[in-house]
Amino acid sequence: MKQLAPRALPALSQLLPDLGNPSPAELARYLGVSVRTAYGWKALDRAPRAVLLALFWESSYGLSTLDCELHNTAMVWKNLSESQGLEMANLRARIARLERIGDFGCANDPHEKGPHAAALFVSGAS
Repeated sequence: MKQLAPRALPALSQLLPDLGNPSPAELARYLGVSVRTAYGWKALDRAPRAVLLALFWESSYGLSTLDCELHNTAMVWKNLSESQGLEMANLRARIARLERIGDFGCANDPHEKGPHAAALFVSGAS
């Protein structure tokens, strides 16, 4: 499983200023806890990991993590696309070279005029 969440999270006192210093009431309303709980977290500068993760992803720390991940993913797909484009150009060049060497046809090619082509027209005319 791919994990984007950091192992070490910023302290609550670092996250809250980044989010505009929400009051304990705003914090409690956003996280679905009591105001008293939010006051306790701010007083101790500690909160449960789930709370820190929720605030992390809302902060510029989390947004920059996502931005970096999206950029890296986009670069991987861009490089893969370019690689496949080069491979396709190489294969087209190889096909063109083989066609220049000679077109000898194949046994089931309907466009080739072989020894049995006349027989098909004769049998089709009767």
